[in-house]
Amino acid sequence: MKALLVLTLFATLGVLAAGCGSGSKAGSGSITITGTTTISNVNTGTPIRCKHGPGGAGVPPPGQEVAGFADPVPGASGGEIQLKRRQDGSLVASCRPSG
Repeated sequence: MKALLVLTLFATLGVLAAGCGSGSKAGSGSITITGTTTISNVNTGTPIRCKHGPGGAGVPPPGQEVAGFADPVPGASGGEIQLKRRQDGSLVASCRPSG
């Protein structure tokens, strides 16, 4: 079990380091992303935020998805966030700036 956890952690870090995910972890348990990325082993309710604007969404339960629009504030472009949770527990997260 520990070996699987370590392998999953290394795989996730490898994808992020390669630039395929364009994601980065933020300070308080939330995850900030740009573009589209797949995140494995993320807990339901974890806040996902887009780098280009305010707002975000919590990770839905497996098999569900959420989408929303962020209102622009001064200095931010706003945009759309989509989160789709697969049955295996991984998450496909996508951020698109508006305009």
